[in-house]
Amino acid sequence: TRVGFVRLALLDGSFRLARLRISNPPGFEGGHFLTLHSARMDVDLPSLRSQVVVVPILELDGVGVSLEKSGRATNYGVILKNVKRFESGSSAAPSKEPAQGGGKRFIVKKLRIADVDAHVEWSQLASKESAIDVNIPVIELHDVGAANGKGVPMAELSNIVLKAVLGSVARYGGNLPSAMLNELNGGLAGLTRLTGVAVSGIGGS
Repeated sequence: TRVGFVRLALLDGSFRLARLRISNPPGFEGGHFLTLHSARMDVDLPSLRSQVVVVPILELDGVGVSLEKSGRATNYGVILKNVKRFESGSSAAPSKEPAQGGGKRFIVKKLRIADVDAHVEWSQLASKESAIDVNIPVIELHDVGAANGKGVPMAELSNIVLKAVLGSVARYGGNLPSAMLNELNGGLAGLTRLTGVAVSGIGGS
């Protein structure tokens, strides 16, 4: 994982990030699995002193995701298996209180993911020129981590973003190969289900 710029301003409760790049799992040709142009997060200052931090808005802008098949394996399949292992580990101790959780937890009032571009290269396609691009203009989630009042750790928040992105691509990527959709939906079905995901302005090619 590489990042171009990070700014944390504690006095005004804001966080900014630019040019995030997450590499592909080993064995895949693409230079990256996911890129992010910029992100901003504003926090409720009084909550910084507590274990659960309240985030009025977390906005991610310009998300690029590359979905790739190599042989019988897919890069998103590897990623989703890692997410499933994380969820299995976190569910082993559901009664653990936030104060014992080893780090801050977050309640995000509004999570907005804007301008998602998914680039798909599948071996069933005739050539790289016929690769498929899917655009999701806006994905929104509300009150993430608020269901039990305990919030979610940052690693789980990252997984929620990933599931929202891949789930939206699977749902609205009408031109994707059926085998890929089946595999992608199957991988997502094995994970904790997201609720309250709103998607607007769908377009694709």
